[in-house]
Amino acid sequence: MEHWLVALAHALPQLGNVVRVILVEGPRFHRPSRFLERHPLNVPTAVVRGSLGLREERVSGLLAVFRESPRAVVIPVGVADAADAVGVGKRMGLDLRLVTCLHGIGPIAIAEIVRCARDTDIAVSVSRHGANALLAEADLPPSCVRHIPFGVEDPATATPPRQGEGPLRAAYVGRLDQPEKRVRDLIAIVALMKVHPFVLDIVGDGPERSVLEQALRDEVAAGRVRFHGYLAAKPLRSDIYARIDALIVLSPAEGGPNAAWEAMAQGVIPVTSDFLGRSEEPIWRPESNCLVFPVGDVAQAAAQLTRLRDGELRLRLSAAASELPPMYRRESFARAWQEVVVEVDQVPSRYARLPARIPTSPGRLAGVPRLRSALRRVQRLAGLLPAPLDAGGEWPGAYPDRDPRGVPSLRRSAHSGLDPPFGR
Repeated sequence: MEHWLVALAHALPQLGNVVRVILVEGPRFHRPSRFLERHPLNVPTAVVRGSLGLREERVSGLLAVFRESPRAVVIPVGVADAADAVGVGKRMGLDLRLVTCLHGIGPIAIAEIVRCARDTDIAVSVSRHGANALLAEADLPPSCVRHIPFGVEDPATATPPRQGEGPLRAAYVGRLDQPEKRVRDLIAIVALMKVHPFVLDIVGDGPERSVLEQALRDEVAAGRVRFHGYLAAKPLRSDIYARIDALIVLSPAEGGPNAAWEAMAQGVIPVTSDFLGRSEEPIWRPESNCLVFPVGDVAQAAAQLTRLRDGELRLRLSAAASELPPMYRRESFARAWQEVVVEVDQVPSRYARLPARIPTSPGRLAGVPRLRSALRRVQRLAGLLPAPLDAGGEWPGAYPDRDPRGVPSLRRSAHSGLDPPFGR
């Protein structure tokens, strides 16, 4: 999501748009300065603080920033209060448009987009499966739903198709989570590949990293497994994608696995689970540009990797993988989003005919917001307020009351096991 935000913020000004990135700040998890260190931006930024842990404080702060622009298209990225602020602003008469984007396909992510549908002008999904889910579950006309993959940059230099010489090199790139990404399957896959010349690069970080490092410590010592931690985009392209043969995807469910598309652009062959949403995405062509195994079937995953020892097969799949359809490239990504911004700016704003009331956090002082804010401020200064347990506790990424697929009681701020971490 961070890379998506930065890419969009850099692309839209080149097409004539005035862009500002609003970063949110919290007492513990949300640090705009740290974000900007890792993701430098060449557009103006603003910071909205949420030190009291009150929903009305967060919404009011965002609304104050929106009021600074006479006309604006707002695109929330993992900040649920932004959609609420746009809805309130619309009902106050501000000239705002709301464009939401679905980055995952877990129930909470979809439920949050559904929750905001009444004030949404256009809803975008990075995956075809997500777009189909919104068409089925959100109260939005089909003309307001788009599928725009996160386009990848073309390699700086042409990468030749993979040959059959040397050990098979594979990589896992992404969050080290369980069960969302099923990264513990890597342990069994490495064991099954022990009889073959095989090297695995693990790129990324997360709660399962220590588990993997402990389980694979002998393989690390032997040089068959290497942990790289987080890598920025350029070294990821030059040091990993340019040198590996295969990228392993293990997830049970995915929206747009951008790491796979980035790797394919450099001729890397995806060896992927048959995750929910794969068959709906036109990029995947099993036995033509990728190899597929059932979710959780580590024996089949290892068998598919072993097939890539065949130099002729490796060469054919690599050449096909590098031929990404235009819609998955950065130029098409920028152009498609420019079309959304232009279109949404030319049509009447959609919003529910409700009172322009800022939503409040639950509490016995809900009817006296100023008193409650003053009390919270005193408690915060005195160190009496409990610290949020996660980023979603500071700035929630979702407020779904009900999963549109029928699962009740999904009201929570922390992320689930099927969604990307909220509250970026």
